[in-house]
Amino acid sequence: MSSRLNYLKIFNLGLGFMVISMIWAAYNAYMPIFLGNFTKSNTLIGFVMSWDNIANLFILPFFGALSDNTRTRIGRRMPYILVSMPLAGVLYALLPLQTKLLSLLVIDLLFNIVVATYRTPMVALMPDIVEEEHRSKANGVINFMGGLGSLIIFFIGSQLYKINKAYPFFLSGILSLIIPIVLFLTIKEPKIGVNEEKKKNRVF
Repeated sequence: MSSRLNYLKIFNLGLGFMVISMIWAAYNAYMPIFLGNFTKSNTLIGFVMSWDNIANLFILPFFGALSDNTRTRIGRRMPYILVSMPLAGVLYALLPLQTKLLSLLVIDLLFNIVVATYRTPMVALMPDIVEEEHRSKANGVINFMGGLGSLIIFFIGSQLYKINKAYPFFLSGILSLIIPIVLFLTIKEPKIGVNEEKKKNRVF
């Protein structure tokens, strides 16, 4: 008999996806404005705004495979989340503070690289801790949290931006420091995934 879905655990995991949604919602809305303060080249702005897609193409699969083969006392995915999420949050908060194009480009490039290193481990953590029959419900909760993050930036972040252009970035940056601690304290990652556990215990 399978256990019930732990909604509190999935809600906590969903906080990570909420922050990711907040990050990209504000980034896509305001980063072109920041770039436009230093350059009128739409080609350069468009190229910089594509960095996340380029990073995702190469970095996401690599770190997904890397986390699959990672074995630590705190799990396979958690080390990447605990290290990269806060670092990405700090870099993200620095973006609106840059006063030169070069420093903005350097910080943005580093941010795009670092944020890509924890996205796949974050996604992979859900099927690691949720049994197969509950994953559709868990995915629904996570998608809801992601949508909530976008709404927070749309309604609250836009008002913060009017006060200070850096505030929406500070909000997501601060949450990027707090949420990994919440995940670490509330989600005990199994040494092996749920599916692997079932395969190991299956009798043929």
